[in-house]
Order: sequence, then structure tokens, then C-alpha cells
Amino acid sequence: MGEIEDYLRTLQKRGPKTALRELRSRFTRGDPKKTLNHLLDVLDGLGIKATFFVVGYTAYYNQDMINKILSYGHEIGCHGFFHNRIDLMNAEQLDYDVKLCVQLFKKYFSYSLKGYRAPYLKTSPFLPEVLERRGFNYSSSQMGQTAFSYQNDIMEYPVRYDDYDLLIKKRIGVSHMFSHLKDNLHSGEVLVLHPFRMGQKENIGEYKMFLKDLGKRYEFKPLQDYNLDSVCITGDIGELSNKELLMRMMGR
Repeated sequence: MGEIEDYLRTLQKRGPKTALRELRSRFTRGDPKKTLNHLLDVLDGLGIKATFFVVGYTAYYNQDMINKILSYGHEIGCHGFFHNRIDLMNAEQLDYDVKLCVQLFKKYFSYSLKGYRAPYLKTSPFLPEVLERRGFNYSSSQMGQTAFSYQNDIMEYPVRYDDYDLLIKKRIGVSHMFSHLKDNLHSGEVLVLHPFRMGQKENIGEYKMFLKDLGKRYEFKPLQDYNLDSVCITGDIGELSNKELLMRMMGR
């Protein structure tokens, strides 16, 4: 039941009003597979390659969707096996969690994970060593503006803007969010735009126009090809159905 405890602990820290908005956003949404398909079609139409950080359990139970993401030429990164908070793990627990993801993607997708994002953007001092041991090149597990290297040469590409922070925490609205991003985003920065929010019918049109406008100024790159002249569009995939999430939280 660790994932339930982690989620409730995180919601409690966010405060009751923000937690309620988060729960509404997560559980009163369209079909996550449909929203992801909408988003993939938009990215493909614009010729944009993105990075999707996927929970291992989700990948195992939705192999068709993972193969579709890969077929579009996008990068997939690790987002933990059960979306547990790694800041509450010891080094051995974190290493085991990452190892499970590495093994799963090699076995079922013949894919080598090179990027990692900590669930909830709650990182761990053990993370750089674990990532080096498991063959990763980078993490994107903190909020910030400037990329940096850990002592073992694992790169950290921090998140500049997260739609959770803007839409749920600050409640600025989708149109206002995209306007804010267009005015304030700079090259070399990383965006988190969750597929289950951006792919919704009421948001996908504005998402497409935002990317088209941004593409007039910047080149888009997945994080594995990061450079200071580009912008990186990323999205986290924690589950692709509420049933799956319930099964996971029940330990099935």
C-alpha cells in the first residue's frame, strides 16, 4: 500500500484546496488513452519529438500504447515502477525500483532507458549513483532553470514549468498558462505538459496552437538530445485508466 500512503502524504502537504483540485483533475477526466492518442497525433502533425516518462507498471499493462509512442519516434524515460516517492526510499529500495523498470523495458520493448524523472519531482541524494549503476545518462527530477552535471557526470535537466503548478496549484487557466509560457519560456528549458490534461477535447486545440507558435522561435528536442538552443516538451504518464490505478494501489 506504499503508493497510496505516498499519494495521500503528498496531497496532505499540498493543502486541502489544492488536493481537491488535483483529485478532480485526475479522476474526472476523459479516457487517458484517448487523450494520449490526441496528443500523439498533434505532435506527429507538427513534427515534434517529445519525452514521455512512464511508470513501469503502466508500461507493462499498456504495451500497445508504449509501442505506439515509440513508433512515433518519441523518447521514453523512467518514472518509477509504482510511482512511489523516492525521497522516502533508501538506496537499496531506489536501486531495486529503477532496476525493475530497466529490466521491463528491455524484455518487453527491447528499449534501453536513458532518462529518469522522480515521481512528484521529489528527488533523492541516492539518485545519481543509482542512475549511473543502471546505465542512465540523465535525470529531470527537480524544478529549476539551468542544467547541471552531478559529480559522476549524470546530467540533471530541471523542469522550468509544470502544468500542475500553473493549472492546479496557481489556477491560472489553460489559455492564461499558454500565454504565460509563450511570454516567459526560453531556449534550453524543459516543460512538463501532462498528456491526460493537454489531450482533453477542451484543451487539445490550444495545445496545438501553442506548439505551433513556439515552433516559430525554437527547435524542439527530446531530452536525450538536449541542447541549449532547443525547448524540450515532456509528459508524465502515471496510468492509462482509473481501473489500472486502483489495481496498482491495491497491490495487484
